[in-house]
Amino acid sequence: LSELRSTSAWQQHGHAASALFRYPDLRCVVVAMKPGARMREHQAEGRMTVHCLRGRVRVSMDKGPLELGAQQVLALERCVPHE
Repeated sequence: LSELRSTSAWQQHGHAASALFRYPDLRCVVVAMKPGARMREHQAEGRMTVHCLRGRVRVSMDKGPLELGAQQVLALERCVPHE
């Protein structure tokens, strides 16, 4: 995480990401976010999970927002728009 916090993306946008691995139907991406930072709405072609390692993260979807705390995991199907 310290490497992500030293990137220009972290400084400019308040978040930075790095892919740990990518497969056609699954990818694992580590994202570090500053408190209060937001990501634009996006979607993944494959299934995905959001695992909050520490702190809290709010994930907004069509069904409404969901807040995750440390060590909680959210699984999403393919092509689910979220921010």
